[in-house]
Amino acid sequence: MEGGSETPKLKLDIINISQTSQIQFGLRTEDYQRYRQYLTRRLLRVRKALKTSLGKKVYQNKINDPKNVIDARYLLIVLLKTERAWAYAMDLKKQDEQEDAPRKHHHMERRFLKAEKHALQLEKFCVATCDDYTIAEAQAYAASIKAARYTNIQQWVQARDENIVAKAIFELLIEIGDSSLKQIYEKKIEESQTIDRYCQYNLRHAGNIPDPINTNDLISNIKSKLSKNIQNKETSLPMETITWRSKQIKVSEKVRTQMVTYDSIEKEFNKITGDHLKRYPYFDKMIAQLIQIERVIKNDFINIERQNIKSKSVKSEIELENQKTLLSFVVYHKMKYLYERNQILSKIFFRFLNGEKSQEDLSISRKKKKVGVQDLVRIYGDQIKIFTSMVDNRPDTSSSASSLVASKDNEAQLLLLRSYRIYFIGLNLLAAKKWSETNATIEKILSNVQQIKKITKSQDIVKSATDLEDLVNKVKSQIHANAFMEQLSTNEDLKNQMNSLTIQSSEKSKDLLSGIENYDASFLEEKKLVEYPPQLQPTTTKPMFFDLAFNSCEFPSLENRKKAQSKGLFGFWK
Repeated sequence: MEGGSETPKLKLDIINISQTSQIQFGLRTEDYQRYRQYLTRRLLRVRKALKTSLGKKVYQNKINDPKNVIDARYLLIVLLKTERAWAYAMDLKKQDEQEDAPRKHHHMERRFLKAEKHALQLEKFCVATCDDYTIAEAQAYAASIKAARYTNIQQWVQARDENIVAKAIFELLIEIGDSSLKQIYEKKIEESQTIDRYCQYNLRHAGNIPDPINTNDLISNIKSKLSKNIQNKETSLPMETITWRSKQIKVSEKVRTQMVTYDSIEKEFNKITGDHLKRYPYFDKMIAQLIQIERVIKNDFINIERQNIKSKSVKSEIELENQKTLLSFVVYHKMKYLYERNQILSKIFFRFLNGEKSQEDLSISRKKKKVGVQDLVRIYGDQIKIFTSMVDNRPDTSSSASSLVASKDNEAQLLLLRSYRIYFIGLNLLAAKKWSETNATIEKILSNVQQIKKITKSQDIVKSATDLEDLVNKVKSQIHANAFMEQLSTNEDLKNQMNSLTIQSSEKSKDLLSGIENYDASFLEEKKLVEYPPQLQPTTTKPMFFDLAFNSCEFPSLENRKKAQSKGLFGFWK
């Protein structure tokens, strides 16, 4: 205490630093030698920065008194020494299993003991100089190191009890700790569960299973120290956390203030039901607010990426993933409201094209003086992009049965939007009197409609597809009539054929098929559709015909045309 003010408490992310170092420097492939060599180099760098190098010329005593710990980097030195001793022990254990060398086994035990010694020293320093959260992490870390040592020397009861302590503290930190470290704590709990099962298995074989240690007093003590964190969590500010894709994400203060404004607008919007005239202005307000939130999140995202370039850690990677998830939440809702707004606008524009104008429609589209087919083509082009982005950022990305049905519905809806866009493009081509191109768009729409009905079972989507099919069929007959009239005006042969048509016939038809080119109804007297049996007609002879009939034909004998062969010795010269 100096001048009536307390010395500030130190803070060190023990679990984050250890896990990040292990993942980045060798333990992904269980290369313990590479990991401890990295720790040695890092220890040297930290000692040089603190000017506490232990050289031969100028010897400096090691810091063993917590009063001399005035910087968090002194705690980092003890943590790195613990990790180095543990990594050396694990490397010797791996070699002992492969070579069965007794000396390496004894060396391994000494290294585990040294790691335990450094872990207890780290816990002692943290209790004296650090905040309560760092103390809890140090206790859990020391318990896990001790559990590893007891497991190695086959003291199953002590290993189980230390493992239970570490697991209980990690479970408490998940509840009241930093949300960005939740995944790291869960991973440590999974590791402790594996060790716990191994200890229980060996204890069952030993036959004597004592009761496990009671951690209620320890957890209640840690909870009482971390009561401020618990109170802050219970009295959290509105929109401080966002739940999206089964994740609970804590947002920054800048994002939170923007989210509160958005939430108030959304609540007012949800109160209004059925009235498009009153709901429509809220779409622009919510979309504008979500765009501002998106801009703030992207700036935070860029800052985290820049920090990762300098020093990447597991915590920063988790924060980056949380920012991506939060950005997905904002983009989904922005696209959702933009999609609903454009759907209302497209229906109003379509009514304008059909000459149906109401006062409500005019008030919504007051900025648009004249509506054309090209406006609807543009709107549906935007709708395709918006809907695709909305599907990419949807809340449910699992592979369950309900999500598979939803994905099929999304595929059908996207195909329906494309079909509507093609329909309005076809109307543009129809206005330009391009009949063949318009007919091609119609055939494409009809094939899309049939495909939509096969993909989805949603009644709304099928109804919209059926309505589109009815619109297309109306246009289809108009296209065929206009195309025929244009061809009639340009093609002289067709024009002459049409002029030569008459409803009177010089000959009476005996059946329907023979009089199909005239309008004579005399075949009704004979009551015949076709002449049966039909008259014989000459057929061109081809080799294929004879090849097929060869086995059924009886050919005339040609024996009498053969010349008689002469017999005798001189018959050849006759």
